[in-house]
Amino acid sequence: MKPTILTFLLCIFGLNNMTNCTAQNDPFGPTASTNQQTATVSPSQLPSFEDYRKNPGDVTVKPVFVKRLVGELKATNKKQIIIIDARSAQEYEISHIQNSRRVGYEDFSTERIWMLSRESRMIVYSASKNRSTVVAQYLKLMGFSHAEVLEEGLIGWKNEKNDIYDADGITNKIHVGSKNNAKLVKNGQPIH
Repeated sequence: MKPTILTFLLCIFGLNNMTNCTAQNDPFGPTASTNQQTATVSPSQLPSFEDYRKNPGDVTVKPVFVKRLVGELKATNKKQIIIIDARSAQEYEISHIQNSRRVGYEDFSTERIWMLSRESRMIVYSASKNRSTVVAQYLKLMGFSHAEVLEEGLIGWKNEKNDIYDADGITNKIHVGSKNNAKLVKNGQPIH
């Protein structure tokens, strides 16, 4: 058996006195980092997301512009980039970027991403970018060192004429979050 699988199995069965087993305390693994912008707090000091979003910290997240992301998705293996949706389930059902994973905002849950590698490149989006910035900052605190934010959000994605999806396939409807955001939509049918 590979060492990581063996360690995982030992952790699951409660034999967690091994130095490599951190599953019970931190499902995301070790957080030691020399980068002050990533994993700036230990798991025991990490606030709940609910508390964090009320008073977000000053964690720098790198912006990614829609045109650049589209080019990168075409040029690389799509599995190398994980798209994270920081909106409600209702917003996600109306429209989302294909193959994105919803972590939520009001109902944010680490369980939706706990199995992802902390080295994964994550691009977080919301309708514009307010909620996604807070989620990306929190992911960086959790140790996801490559959490970035889609600068123009889902609105910018659709304005650049990229496809968005609902359960039935491609849709023209875009949940914009607020009446003010509806004014930003140049391509698609805004819903708020």
